[in-house]
Amino acid sequence: MRKRLLVAGVLGLLSLSTVIGPAQDDQGFAELLPEGAEFTPPFDSGEELRYEIYWKPLFLIPSLKAGEVRLRLDNSRLDGVDTFKIRGGALSDGALTNFSGLGVNNFSESEFDRKNFRAYRILQQFRQGQRHRELQLVFEYSRRLTRGSERDVRAEPP
Repeated sequence: MRKRLLVAGVLGLLSLSTVIGPAQDDQGFAELLPEGAEFTPPFDSGEELRYEIYWKPLFLIPSLKAGEVRLRLDNSRLDGVDTFKIRGGALSDGALTNFSGLGVNNFSESEFDRKNFRAYRILQQFRQGQRHRELQLVFEYSRRLTRGSERDVRAEPP
């Protein structure tokens, strides 16, 4: 279970492109910029991306719609720190889902520092067929601590 939690956490971090290493200072990217320039991220609060996913099994067979992925970025505040919050979801849809009978409804959320992009919290909910899991990671940099939890949402407590 610990190995699965670790693997899921690492994949979640990589999938949301957040930097989790301890920052040396709070200057963020200032040392990479020309003198007097101010860092501005290449995205803004309220930005939303939507992708349709298609699967093409063989050369002569037409592609089948598999689903949709959406991402949204908003300004947020967590424990007194200005953060960005990214929310994303993957939803299966179309002919492939009808044919396979395997539905997917996944959700991810991450909050990270606006200056240095350190992740503070990651939540992932997996709904894939009969598999329903939830993973949460919280990073406490001042204590050099990462807390994680994973649970089967469908399992009833004892």
